[in-house]
Amino acid sequence: MAIEGKNSLPFLKKFLKDRHYLVQAHALNLISQLDPVQGLKEALVILKKVKPKKIRLKGWQPLFVSFLAVERAAKKKAPLSLLKEAISQMIELLQKLEGRMFYNNIQFLSRITGESGILPSYRGWKSWWELNQNRFQPGEGGKKGEEALKRVRTVVRYHGIPIYSTRIVFIVDHSGSMRNPLGEGDKKGRIKFDICKEELIKTIRSLQKKVFFNVFFLESDVFSWQKQLTQATERNKRYAIRYISSISPTQPIGSRYRMRGNFYDGLYKALMDPYADTVFLLSDGGPTAGKYVHPKRVLKKVKQLNRFLHFEIHTILIGATKAKDQRFMEELAEENYGRFYHKGGKKYKRRRRK
Repeated sequence: MAIEGKNSLPFLKKFLKDRHYLVQAHALNLISQLDPVQGLKEALVILKKVKPKKIRLKGWQPLFVSFLAVERAAKKKAPLSLLKEAISQMIELLQKLEGRMFYNNIQFLSRITGESGILPSYRGWKSWWELNQNRFQPGEGGKKGEEALKRVRTVVRYHGIPIYSTRIVFIVDHSGSMRNPLGEGDKKGRIKFDICKEELIKTIRSLQKKVFFNVFFLESDVFSWQKQLTQATERNKRYAIRYISSISPTQPIGSRYRMRGNFYDGLYKALMDPYADTVFLLSDGGPTAGKYVHPKRVLKKVKQLNRFLHFEIHTILIGATKAKDQRFMEELAEENYGRFYHKGGKKYKRRRRK
């Protein structure tokens, strides 16, 4: 059934009461696209009734889409009274949210208000809102959300990249090219996969107990440390480090499998974990195995899947690579709420689409 025009709104509203949180989130997303003001009203209902403790493990998508709906409404010049009420609710939620939802909230607040210099905390935003609520006008967000996060200090980093989520899947390419030495930089001459193992182990050691994580390695098949996210207790971190340390850069994990890069199946498996919300994908190239291999096909299928799930997919490219592989990694992050990071090797200028 096609969802077109505002005549579909009564039909879509029924799904806001569905038992499954993904159905609720997608219904709200469609409503806010068709009618931003109505989407804002429905988002307000969710912002008021959401219970942060219940979404710490799963079911966070309706809240994330509520943030999206408020931003859309702000861009469409929705009634100020509704916008102010939504912003007040978002600020109050900062007291209890944690992990990715806390930082997403700050990003959206910065983009909606056009303010990036506010201390990224409940007290910072509460104080600013008390002074500016009466004269508030929606700002031009742009990259304000990213600028706001630069002010946030995080203890945990992965290849120097700050980690804001507490529900993470690390995906590392274990294809044949990862056994090659890095061509330039301060780690020139070292095997790329060995560098990646060291960085991953260092990151896992620094994870706090409230974090849940998993690790995937990509060959022609996908190998995971655990079936789903596992809490970062000291014991589990030791087991994870032992598993990572046992993997050789030159030998396949599975005796029957070739060392190829099965990107789609790895991403699909990560996105299917109901307890995760963020993926870090590290590779030195593009997909070479799996259900879908052509880069454009992989991009299309992952985007189709993630439009319901709203994961952040961050991509890290290490070592010299082809321009098309860099474009693939850039677009994969850009189309899935993530960021692209280049770590060593030649960096190509991106060709902008006309």
